[in-house]
Amino acid sequence: MTDAVPPGPAAFGADDGAPDPALADLLAAFGAGSAGLAQVQPGLLGARLLVPVVVPPEGVQLPDDDGGCGDGVGSLAGVTLTGRDGRRAQPAFTGLPALRAWDPAARPMPHRAADVARALLADGMTTLLLDPAGPVRLVLEGGPLLALAEGRRWLPPPSDPDVAAAVRQALTGVHGLLGVRLRAGRACDLTVELTVPPDAEAEQVRAVGEECAKRLAAHRVVGERAPAGVDVAVVVADTP
Repeated sequence: MTDAVPPGPAAFGADDGAPDPALADLLAAFGAGSAGLAQVQPGLLGARLLVPVVVPPEGVQLPDDDGGCGDGVGSLAGVTLTGRDGRRAQPAFTGLPALRAWDPAARPMPHRAADVARALLADGMTTLLLDPAGPVRLVLEGGPLLALAEGRRWLPPPSDPDVAAAVRQALTGVHGLLGVRLRAGRACDLTVELTVPPDAEAEQVRAVGEECAKRLAAHRVVGERAPAGVDVAVVVADTP
């Protein structure tokens, strides 16, 4: 490697900018379709990422530390991307080759992936865009991004034991509810399937569905682990 990462946090003093081999293998498997996001996200928990910074165009003024504006000389600006829908994303890179392929003029600043996730969420961004020019492009948002920011492994909500416990807690005591099953959602993160007695009337079915939906919407853990929403489906148990 001919280019070294500029001095940053002490933990990265000897960083030569090479991608982590284990993370590279996970991303390659993801790109080949043999690994899913649930396998890749844990590999980011201890990873170092390179966040790009650039020299601003001549004449562009950047805020000084005291809130004033400098002349931009010798200053570096962070890079964010804005989609057509107005949402902002933070690009980051697993190594110098991926950064150079995206923008040869950008300079790398090393940070822990979890720190990058926390910072972008605090700044109102919604997406971490990893290696946008390849070799494997990964979009991290919603639950997986929040889990990275919190330093924990992400699991799909239907298989997350914390989600299952939260759903049980939220729905304890709902009158007329016989059972609950979690499954993947189609246009949301999670579908909660509710079972009611075989002799339940239409009004009772509606009441159970509305009460459960209200309780789930108010539960903090359910909302955090399923940020794209929860769908409620009510099914009538078979007659014995």
